[in-house]
Order: sequence, then structure tokens, then C-alpha cells
Amino acid sequence: MVVSSLKLSRRLSVSAEIARWLIPRLIIRGGLLFAVLGLVFVAIDRLPGNAASAILGANRTPEALAALERNLNLDKPLMARFLSWLGSAFAGDFGTSVNGVPIINLLSSALPVTLATTGMAFLVTAVLSVAIAIFWASRAEKPWISHIIDRSTVALIALPEFVVGVFLVAVFSLWLGWFPAVTITAEGLPTQISMYALPVMALVIPQAAWNSRMLFAAFEDASHNTAVRNAELNGIVGNQLALRHILPLSAPTFATSMATTAGVLVAGTVTVEALFNHPGVGLLVSNAVAQRDISVILAVLAVTGAIILVLLTVADAIKVAFTPKVQL
Repeated sequence: MVVSSLKLSRRLSVSAEIARWLIPRLIIRGGLLFAVLGLVFVAIDRLPGNAASAILGANRTPEALAALERNLNLDKPLMARFLSWLGSAFAGDFGTSVNGVPIINLLSSALPVTLATTGMAFLVTAVLSVAIAIFWASRAEKPWISHIIDRSTVALIALPEFVVGVFLVAVFSLWLGWFPAVTITAEGLPTQISMYALPVMALVIPQAAWNSRMLFAAFEDASHNTAVRNAELNGIVGNQLALRHILPLSAPTFATSMATTAGVLVAGTVTVEALFNHPGVGLLVSNAVAQRDISVILAVLAVTGAIILVLLTVADAIKVAFTPKVQL
């Protein structure tokens, strides 16, 4: 009974320490999200024209422009408009777009597509990263193979998703003709599953390179572990050693890396969707920028930023849970 109470007390103490470590980081990230929303609001407001001029076009009259600006509340001071939007957003009301459509409706149709793209990219990244890391580790005795993988992954990590996407379009769409260059939609969804291929590949390539390096480094560290050395002395080698001893020791590092990758993929999807005309929040932002629709842009940033914030906090929690003495 006493032993059980001590164990429970120790677990509660560790949980409290983890919470004390995570909560300040969550608050800092929330503050950064708030600051980004404010900066974006100011930046878009400083662009030439506004939503009213975008709607009326070049043949607008001053009277019509002034009337529409009053209707869209664009005649109010900048800070008043931002605080008004922020208060409504905290209440769960993102308002309406300049076209009169409730923004929550736009998000409810675009966000599932973005999350589907992100989810597919996440799964492919996880599988491909493990495969590359295992192949890399199994060829460690051949320096030239290890050198090629090492240099290739470094180069791929440095490539933005947009650049990767342009390359994929040039090769797999324009040259080989295997996949469509842009997404054709019906009722807000891609008409063919193949239209997910290039956006997912553009997201996967840099992240698979990063995570395979992280997992390979974890393999290297695990191979020097005392338990692994003892297993080798007991005659356990090859795949059995890797699956029973090295991979479990490497799992915490890989889990943390993939949790961070999930947040990066959400951000990258916004860029990739605009490139491929994919009907997610990226395309929604692209159209909103063209219309100077600040409310839609801020709503997308707030929702995707909150998702990224949660995912990064989960990554921190995984890291601390597995190495509390190091992290706290």
C-alpha cells in the first residue's frame, strides 16, 4: 500500500513538473500567434486598395467606394477593427467574407481537404522515413552509399515545398504526364484521388529527408546502448536486434520528430494548396488576399496557427515524457 502511494505521488510530481515546463511555452506560442495576427492585419491594411475597391473594380465612383467601406466597417480605425474581430473570434464568430458568406462555412468546407492532405503526407512521411533510415543503417559498412544518402537528405531538407512542387509539376505532369498539374474540383472536393499525389509528394520529400536523418541518428545512439551491446554478446544480430532493441530505443526521438513534422506539414499545406489550386485553406487564403479580405485571412491563420500550436506542444510533451530529467 505504501509502495503504491509512493509511486502515485512520484507520478503526480513528475506530471506537475511537466505541466510547469509546458504551460509557459504554450503561453509564449499563444502570444506569438496573437502577434502574428496583428502584424498580418496591419500589413494587409497597408497594401494598396482594400476589399471595397477590389469588389467595385476600376470603374468605381468615390461615392460608391465610401458607401461600401462604411458597409464593410473599413472606415473605422485600424485598432478598433482588429480588436472587434479578435473579440468576435474568441466568441467563435469569425464574421463573414466580403462576399457575405459566413467564414465558418468557408472553413468547414476547406479545412477537411487540408487535413486530409496533411494526414496523407504525414503517413507517407512516417513510412518513408523509417524505410530510408533502416536502409541507411543497414548499409553503414558501405561509405559511398551512406555518403550519397547523407548529402541527398541535406539538400532535400533545404528545399521549400513550393520549389519541390514546381519541380514535380515539371517532371510528373508536363514531361511524363502521370499526374494532373492542378486540381479540378466538384462540390469543393478533388474529382480524382490522383490529384492528391503531387501536393502530398511536395510535402513529403523535405520532411521525409529530415525525419530519416533524425531516426538514423537515433539508431546510431541506440547502437551504443549497453542493452544493445549485451544483446549482441548474446548472439542477437540483424533484423532481430534492430526490431527488438534498437527500434524501441529510437522510438521516442522519432515520435517527437514526427509530432513536430505534423505542425510543419499543416503550415506547408497552405502554400502547396495555392500552387496546385487544391481546394483547401491555402487556396482560400490565396483568394482572400486577392480580394483584400482580411477577416478570412485572419480566420485561416488563427485556426491553422492554433492547430500548429497544439501539435508543437504535443511534440514537447512527448520529449519531456520520455526524458524528464534532461528536459526539466
